[in-house]
Amino acid sequence: MDTLRPMLLLAPFILLGCPGKPDSHDTDTDTDTDTDADADTDTDTDTDTDTDTDTDTDTDTGTGTPPTPCDPDGAAVCGDTQLCCTPCCEEGAASVCTDPDIYGTCPLPDLSVDQGLIASSLLVEDNEFEADDCAVLEGCVNGTGTRRVLRFSTSTPNLGTGALTLGVPEDHPTQFGWSECHQHYHYPGYVGYTLLDSMGTTVVNGRKQAFCLFDSRPVTATGLPYYTCGNQGLSVGWADDYQSSLDCQYIDVTGVPAGDYTLQVMVDPNAQLRELNSANNVSEVAVTLP
Repeated sequence: MDTLRPMLLLAPFILLGCPGKPDSHDTDTDTDTDTDADADTDTDTDTDTDTDTDTDTDTDTGTGTPPTPCDPDGAAVCGDTQLCCTPCCEEGAASVCTDPDIYGTCPLPDLSVDQGLIASSLLVEDNEFEADDCAVLEGCVNGTGTRRVLRFSTSTPNLGTGALTLGVPEDHPTQFGWSECHQHYHYPGYVGYTLLDSMGTTVVNGRKQAFCLFDSRPVTATGLPYYTCGNQGLSVGWADDYQSSLDCQYIDVTGVPAGDYTLQVMVDPNAQLRELNSANNVSEVAVTLP
């Protein structure tokens, strides 16, 4: 894909709601550094202090034992200090006894959109597309030849109290789609892109973009990343980043008249993921097309 003439945009932006990733989403850097240093001197005075530094974000009760299965609609088995929770959002995930979060509820993710990154990365380019380009095959542009695209980066931090767990794609074929172009699984419809005019009317409805969802960049986290392209999800305090240079990180604005518009980026546009808060799932940025 050849870039013919890039044009930088000035983009004042508007905050809604509450508060690069090369296609090396393929790099699968599963850095789960379970440092369980079992010295195996076994003097039978094993006090099992096991300081598990694994950043595993499941519902570990902290006792070193598996969490207790429970039925949210059945008899109470979790005692007075735990809740019966179903982790988000792996298909078929079982409910288990879980420590409540700081709000006294079951831990859940809170997905958001990094508005500043969108605004700072806006770029209009005229690009050439061939019939066999991934962007054409996946419907990211509306034709071949010279197309004008509005590029931008997207980052979706998890600001919640619980991890977003999707799991191993091969184990959940109905939840993931295989990308022949990129040769890995994507979680479909993770973000949606829309260009609006000054009246809020849709001018271009970009496709709902599929992501290979994993811990790309720490936002508030201090531990190691846990999720990878082979075991997808998003840990608390981590963001999933897609840089503007990637295929489909744009809206095809070919033929759209010059003027002022609003770019709207929404995470989980189909509301298929359980969250603590969905009010911050949308960010809007003002753009001017030359």
